[in-house]
Amino acid sequence: MKIFLQFPEPSASESVRLIWSSVPDSLISLNELNQYYGAVMDFEVIKSIFEFYSGAVEIKPSYCQPRSLMHLSKCTVRSVMEMNGQLCPKNIENIFIPRELRTYLKLQE
Repeated sequence: MKIFLQFPEPSASESVRLIWSSVPDSLISLNELNQYYGAVMDFEVIKSIFEFYSGAVEIKPSYCQPRSLMHLSKCTVRSVMEMNGQLCPKNIENIFIPRELRTYLKLQE
């Protein structure tokens, strides 16, 4: 939310997309945002934040929903590679998996 309030620019949106692509957290709904921040923020501001967020993550969830198994698997593979000091595009390219999955692991999809 802080990135939207301080930097509502396209590069901020791309940053949010990349971060959200690499974490296993659930997707956030407008109702959930309003529940947490409704007492301290105007609904129009919350709605603007949600529009920014849903545009960045390219999904507009109507309820708090868990991430897909494919996404959780990507996060696990990236986490193991990072723990082993192997998380970089060159090493992902060397994994013997289909190109589409390598692209997905590199957060390009």
